[in-house]
Amino acid sequence: MAIYPRMLIGLVLILSIFNWSQGQPLRDGFGNKLGLDFIAFYIAGRSVLEDSGQNLYDLEWQRSTQQKVLNYDQTSFTPFINPPYATAIYALFSHDSYRLSYGLWVLTSFLLLLLSCTLLARNLLNRSRQSAFRFIYFSLAFFPTYLWFFYGQATGFLLLILSAAFVLLRQGKDFRAGFVLGLLAFKPQIALCLLLPIIIKRRYRAMAGGLFALSLWAIIAYCFFYQQMIEFWAFKAVLPAILVNEGYPTWGITSLYGFSQLLIGGFSINAANILCLFLSAIALFVIFGHWKNEPWKPASMQWDLSMAGTFAFSLLAGVHLFSYDLTLLLRPITLSPGLHSKRISLSTTWLVLHNIIANLT
Repeated sequence: MAIYPRMLIGLVLILSIFNWSQGQPLRDGFGNKLGLDFIAFYIAGRSVLEDSGQNLYDLEWQRSTQQKVLNYDQTSFTPFINPPYATAIYALFSHDSYRLSYGLWVLTSFLLLLLSCTLLARNLLNRSRQSAFRFIYFSLAFFPTYLWFFYGQATGFLLLILSAAFVLLRQGKDFRAGFVLGLLAFKPQIALCLLLPIIIKRRYRAMAGGLFALSLWAIIAYCFFYQQMIEFWAFKAVLPAILVNEGYPTWGITSLYGFSQLLIGGFSINAANILCLFLSAIALFVIFGHWKNEPWKPASMQWDLSMAGTFAFSLLAGVHLFSYDLTLLLRPITLSPGLHSKRISLSTTWLVLHNIIANLT
């Protein structure tokens, strides 16, 4: 059976763009809401541009502004829960037109996906365009990729930062790797996958690079967002309550926190939190036990596999890991033997076709 992967990827993009363009503003052709998470980034960026972020963590202001921008009544809304310095990125995508802003965000996300896949494929598979293309093709068979675009999340930035930090660490460039990893200060729990091995194996240069990046974030935060940082630390105290609020899609949280809340949170939220801490402690203990006696030999197969396992375990230990964040598993998936094949399997093609249909419905 002949397979035309390039045509299939083009079909994904064409149908997605057509689907999104046929709906009313902020909806696709089937009435589904677009950018359910991007709207929070958008109004945060607008707040910084228009009033210096005075209402950044005012939940009532967030709700009313989102309702105004989206132009429909809604009982729930997407709260902005990132630190204020993250708006330095979001403000670049907060133009007067929300449709234009969302379109630019999706386009940028796709470019980040291409860059991340190319970076990983050429460093972990082999240095060829074919391997990069196969990995890009494979990423389209991974449904969380579509969720990321549909929700308008910042997963593209996370994937690129993690991919670059991992490749630099693998090349022995510890300080640079630590610095790049430090850029994840706006979502620090994601950095655990590389931070834990760095700390356990005492990679001091990488630690120094990370601290340097964090110091730059701190300077930006307290020079330009001092008042907002005070409000953010107060806001973090109510964040756990938001994640289990009746209107929040707790079912989409795929970490141990989400598992614990769905398992027993209906009976006792406190008991669910204790269970989450217990399971997370086990995951961290397993990671520590593995790396304690594991030699640090970057680029070796054992080192790569250890990093892949650490990545998966540490993601689970994070609190806010939504379904679209599973796209980050593309990093350890690059070690899959199937990606080293010169042929694209029929099963992968069927997965891409399935995701096309799911994306359109």
